[in-house]
Amino acid sequence: MSRFRSMGVALLLLLVASQATAGDFEAHRPNYVLWPYFTGLNTDDWASEDTQLKFQLSVCLSVIDPIHLYAGYTQTSRVLLQEGSDPLIHDFNPEVYFDWELLQFGWEHESNGVAGEDSRAWNRAFAQVRLVGPFAGLQFTLEPQLWYAFDVSPETEKILEDRAFSDRVGGTVRLTGKSEKAFLYVEGGQSRFLGMIGINLISSWKSWYTTVQYFDGRGDSVLEFDRYTKSAGVGITFAP
Repeated sequence: MSRFRSMGVALLLLLVASQATAGDFEAHRPNYVLWPYFTGLNTDDWASEDTQLKFQLSVCLSVIDPIHLYAGYTQTSRVLLQEGSDPLIHDFNPEVYFDWELLQFGWEHESNGVAGEDSRAWNRAFAQVRLVGPFAGLQFTLEPQLWYAFDVSPETEKILEDRAFSDRVGGTVRLTGKSEKAFLYVEGGQSRFLGMIGINLISSWKSWYTTVQYFDGRGDSVLEFDRYTKSAGVGITFAP
């Protein structure tokens, strides 16, 4: 896939996500395109020609309104921007959950959609609370989550050593802050940290932000769940 074709596909997906609220779909987690995206910043052998494009599409849909049942889908992809290169890594993350404002619980699956030795897949039952409030001009949402892992593929069992607190139980914390001018997203758990900061430079596009993303830890993708890396990129974000 050529460099410009890859970037075009990523921008198209982001445009679709930005228009999701016009129909039945809603933006779920941040939707973004990052280019350039640098990986392996903690090593001495990374090179600028290995610069990647990273994009994420994330939407959700109300399935049964009276009981607040939702379905969500998030896909994160990274592409090496060289002539003839194919997408390097995909993460597929479908989920089904109940959302009762302050309490959410459900099931989610994460895999890379590959068979054989490179297959990575696991499932989690989760419960989380949502705390909302204003601070420093931003509307913040704090979502601490506990999960229980099950049906973990043999190739992915080791992921529990990094992400679980004990046996198959683990947790994550998400913090989102948003206003018309700025956007903050932080996600952390055992062995991993992801942070994003965005500034709205186009006042008429109130949900679009130029953004910087930084990752430090293991599991920048489910394929690399046991690899420690530091990564960073710049791009644009459509914040939920």
